[in-house]
Amino acid sequence: MLRFLLLSVLLLDVCCAQTDLKKGLQAYYPFNGNANDESGNNNHPIFNNASISSDRFGRPNNAFHFNGVYQYIRIPNNPSLNFTNQITLSAWVRPTGFYYDICHASQVLSKGGGNYNPGNYALRFDDALFTSGKGCSGAPCDSIHQSFRGTGTVLTPYPGDFIKKGQWYSVVYTNDGKTARLYVNCELKYSVVFPETFTNNEDLFFGKSDDDFFPFWLNGDLDDIRIYNRALNIDE
Repeated sequence: MLRFLLLSVLLLDVCCAQTDLKKGLQAYYPFNGNANDESGNNNHPIFNNASISSDRFGRPNNAFHFNGVYQYIRIPNNPSLNFTNQITLSAWVRPTGFYYDICHASQVLSKGGGNYNPGNYALRFDDALFTSGKGCSGAPCDSIHQSFRGTGTVLTPYPGDFIKKGQWYSVVYTNDGKTARLYVNCELKYSVVFPETFTNNEDLFFGKSDDDFFPFWLNGDLDDIRIYNRALNIDE
């Protein structure tokens, strides 16, 4: 019995060590009635005109809605939001519409402008994987074949259903310094070699990108946004 108890304690310690969701957490937005950062790093917004909304459990005042036109949240640049070559971006996303202007991208979050400039990081959904990016050449928006993607991405559609409006999705993007991975509802959707750094002098935005030509307005709800300076492992 003693041997069994000791083994159980050791296994519990190992599991807890593998799933420490506070380690490396640089910004955390649970949106519990406000848009404040609860990581302890004080990455609070300086602007927020998004509408308070209900979360995936139906609880009021526990998420924010963005109308796809002018609503967004802005967090000022901070050393704690700039990383070397590792990152994790995690969010719950409920798309309620799509962006029909040039490139068709709906920006969940972005730091470093609309496109993939050096040091930029972003999380978005669009039709680019299905259409091979033809939306940036003037093709109409394909609202049927929209997929999530992060800063490093594959060039072809990944397996699984395309995005449906009104449905909540757990979206997690990681980069461990060599490989970028995207998980949707806990399923690995792609893995691609993409070494990158994630440092720039721009502010962090939710609901749009900081680019007048490529604003990529989000039409949807966001909740439980987490940003880490490391790549979460599969258990986490």
